[in-house]
Amino acid sequence: MQIADLPGRYFGFDRANAAALAHKAAMRDAISLIALSGTSYLPNTEIAEELGAQIMDRTTSFSIHARRALEIYDIRGIEIEGGRWRFIARPQDYNEERSLFQATNIILHARKLRTFIMQRDTEIFNDAGHEWVVTHIEAESDRNETKHISPWGMAYSYLNAVAGHVAEMNARV
Repeated sequence: MQIADLPGRYFGFDRANAAALAHKAAMRDAISLIALSGTSYLPNTEIAEELGAQIMDRTTSFSIHARRALEIYDIRGIEIEGGRWRFIARPQDYNEERSLFQATNIILHARKLRTFIMQRDTEIFNDAGHEWVVTHIEAESDRNETKHISPWGMAYSYLNAVAGHVAEMNARV
């Protein structure tokens, strides 16, 4: 008996639609990340804990799908364009990852992955308030030192740079 003889069906993706499905899922996650990390929240520990969990879920899912799309479409060199919340002066130990490809790699292989949420403050931010905001995630893998990555910046860069490349590639086909 062969697998083809079994009375079942495959569900999922194949070569013809793998890139498109990965790209669509990455775009969906990117839109969620922009919304979650681009909003300020009332200072509330319960909200912050749920927000941190949501950012981790979306960041991980986004990294899986974005990395697949970047690899299948063979797109490299996309830089993460800052973040939603701008520091007046970055902390000395802020080790920012600027490569989208590398950021997704670090997240996928992370041994440490945490969301950083803080109160906006006039000493730290240009547009201060008393709300809490997501400034970055902290990620560390077995091959990389601790890196700080803006989830908003990753999502923004994907939607603006990668989506444009994909649209150009699809127009040529």
